Amino acid sequence: MSTMQNNENNVQKNAAAQIDQQKEQERKDTLAKQQKQEQGNKDAPKNPQQK
Repeated sequence: MSTMQNNENNVQKNAAAQIDQQKEQERKDTLAKQQKQEQGNKDAPKNPQQK
């Protein structure tokens, strides 16, 4: 395989890995937001103005 083909393959692999990392980070952020909302809902009666 030529060097150029190798480079192209590596670029594609790196791009895919970055996308996976972004998706994982978004999933974690979403989970954290959901947990915060659940926590907020539990606290709501005590602290009505807190969001």
